[in-house]
Order: sequence, then structure tokens, then C-alpha cells
Amino acid sequence: MVFHAASHAAELRDVGFTVVAAEISPMLLSAARIEACSALDSMLAQIDAVPDPKANSPRSAGAFSFREIVHRAPQRYDFRISEDGCFSKVCDEATTCATSILIALHDLPLHPHDHDFRTSWVRHVLPFQPRAIMSGIVTSLPGASVQNFHADGSPMHFALAARVPRHRLFQVFFPLVDIPKDSIGTQFWAGSHLSRREREFWRWNGVSSLLEADASAMASMSSPACPAGSIIIFDYRIIHRGLGNHGQFARPIGHALLSTGLASDRQSYGRFPSVWDTAAIRRGGTPPSSDFAAPMGSRDFL
Repeated sequence: MVFHAASHAAELRDVGFTVVAAEISPMLLSAARIEACSALDSMLAQIDAVPDPKANSPRSAGAFSFREIVHRAPQRYDFRISEDGCFSKVCDEATTCATSILIALHDLPLHPHDHDFRTSWVRHVLPFQPRAIMSGIVTSLPGASVQNFHADGSPMHFALAARVPRHRLFQVFFPLVDIPKDSIGTQFWAGSHLSRREREFWRWNGVSSLLEADASAMASMSSPACPAGSIIIFDYRIIHRGLGNHGQFARPIGHALLSTGLASDRQSYGRFPSVWDTAAIRRGGTPPSSDFAAPMGSRDFL
């Protein structure tokens, strides 16, 4: 695995994301892709096997939240699979690669727009060793539309991360298929994790259409290519959106959430029923509050 950790760390600090050639084994990726697609097919088949006399379309087409799978928006699914298969091995390789870059990040000088001078000394108090706190797969099927712009982190996390530079969350994407540039991947607003851009977004109350109408902001957008076997690491505060899938094939992307300091995004999966509970499916699972912002569980950002 050959890459320059310090240069990727600097890009992550300044731009908010970086693409790394992690060189994960193609054979392992292929096995993980088959595993992921099979798991999704099985869960959707389980949901559709329970007839719904009130609906004219399959149950899996509607919004729902189960312990193992959430329907975020039409043709988009976020799900978890067994931790002892090929996907788990790919996830381990991706997080190992990302960990070395995050360690290098904390050795760099702080970005002048991304910390509070009065509290930056706390950087040397909190633990810096990254730890994985969550993983899963996000799949967009053919026909999935573009998402609204959003930040994964809450306003509270924005505030705490600015005051305590080591208190950070980072998302690691590792596509199981090739992601061409400006195509079916993720679009990032470069630099929007910094406090000055964060204030602009929340000034608009996070309304995606207002951001789309801002020519200056849209000129800063980037939708990087990421071949299967590579990873994208991005700051949890960066404004981004998943692009639509107008192709003929599914787009499975593994993801892992890494924490430094004491940052967390605690999610309570236990309160949702299991997708393998037929009675729960008959009740419709737990509908998320929004098609475009369905939580995997109750969330508590710190």
C-alpha cells in the first residue's frame, strides 16, 4: 500500500476530503460486492414477501427503518451485513489505510479557519488514536435521484469540533464498484467543513435549493473519481450529496465512521424491529421522518 499519508492528511484538512489508492485486493472486493448485493436482495425479498393489501407497489418501495436496513429515499438503501464475511475484511483494510492518514492529520499544524485559539490546547489532551464506531453499505439502485445537500454532522458537532480540534468524526467510503468522476459518486463542497463555509450553509438553514442557486458555491463543488479498491475519506462536517444513478447497475459503497478524541454519533439500532420479524414487516417497520434524511436510529451527535 503506497501513498503519502502527510499529503492526503493536508488535503483532508484544507479541502475536507481526499481520495486514496488503498489497493484493496480485486478478488476480495468482488467477493464483498457479491456478498453485499446478495444481502440486500435477501432483505428486500423478505420485506416484499409479506403482502400489503393497501398498497399497489412492493413494500420495499416505501420508506422504512429496520434494525438491519433503512430506506433513505427512492432506490437508496443503507444496510448492515455480517461482520465475519468478505465485506468485513474490506472494511478493515479501508479503515487501516484511513487510520494512518488521520494520525498524520493530527501531526499537522491546525487550519487557521478551523479552530478556536482559546481552546486549541485541548488538542494535546484528548486521545488521537482513530477508532471505528460504525460501518455499513449504502447502495443506490438504477433510477435513484440526486440527494439534497447535507452535512452528516450536526450543528453541535460543528461547534465542538471547532473548539476542540482533536474532537472529530471522519467518514470513509470504499466503493465496491468503480466510481467515475462527475458521475454516480458523491459531490462535495470543497472547504465547507471550515467554520466560514459552515456558517454560510446554516445561514440558509441547510436548504439545498438555495445552495444550488449560488454560482460561487457550485463552482467549488467536486465529484471525484474513486476506483474500486480506493477510498474517500471526508470530514463529517463537509457539505455533500450523493449523485443520481442513471446507469444500469447498482452502486454499492461501503462506509465506516472513524472517531478521534471523544467524538461520537451514537445511534440506537435496538429500538427498531428486525427485518426478519414478519409481524414487524406487516406493521410497516418504523417509517423514517423524511425520505431524504432517514436515520439508522435515534441519533446523538457529540
